Amino acid sequence: MTHKQRPLDLVPSRLLKNISDTMAPVIDAMCNASVTQNKCAVNQKCALVHPLLKKQTSDPLDLNSYRPISNFTFVSKILEHVIDSRIADHANIDLKCP
Repeated sequence: MTHKQRPLDLVPSRLLKNISDTMAPVIDAMCNASVTQNKCAVNQKCALVHPLLKKQTSDPLDLNSYRPISNFTFVSKILEHVIDSRIADHANIDLKCP
């Protein structure tokens, strides 16, 4: 599997994974602070948005033929999964797709 660095990340995600024993408590504290304060760090709100054709047969000159693809930071994706998991636990349902 190839790992691509997200353009908004200052540290490559594979490096964060390699030092996860050290970084997990920091990322955990960031996620808990975001949840308890109902806030997200400003740098975690940014995304690079790229247009992608909906279908190969779509007209590339028609803007309605595109859908936006947002690339967020690695930590913001972790926060998204944490919140998703907490909501699922609270609702006592499994939101994961098969």
